[in-house]
Amino acid sequence: MRPPTNIISLQYAPNGRMVGAYQTGGNMPTYTIIGVNDDKKYCMCCGKQNLKRVVWIRNDDTQEVKHFGTTCALDPSKGFGLERDIKAAINKANEAIKQATIATHKKYRELGGTYAQIDGTMKPTNSQLWEQAK
Repeated sequence: MRPPTNIISLQYAPNGRMVGAYQTGGNMPTYTIIGVNDDKKYCMCCGKQNLKRVVWIRNDDTQEVKHFGTTCALDPSKGFGLERDIKAAINKANEAIKQATIATHKKYRELGGTYAQIDGTMKPTNSQLWEQAK
């Protein structure tokens, strides 16, 4: 799954770390949030591992794309003032995952899949059929 394009512009320091415009002034390159997904499991800002999702950001000058954990992307101390826009991108990604899961459940049932209660949760009983339904 490739990230969507052109949601909002951001700015970064030359070393790639997210910073507020107030910290560096002058001729900072602009960056664009291009999407949110689960293609990577770590943050390029803080190094945190095993992330559920990352925010993809492109340097508009060099076209280099980096990924950051949602906490680093949303950190108000970085001075972007874009929390609302980043949250909207995260919500859009969550909705896409929800709709894909609903479609998978529907296809699984159409293929004859059944569910069983496991640890208090209804789960598919045939993992191969579930993978086929994806």
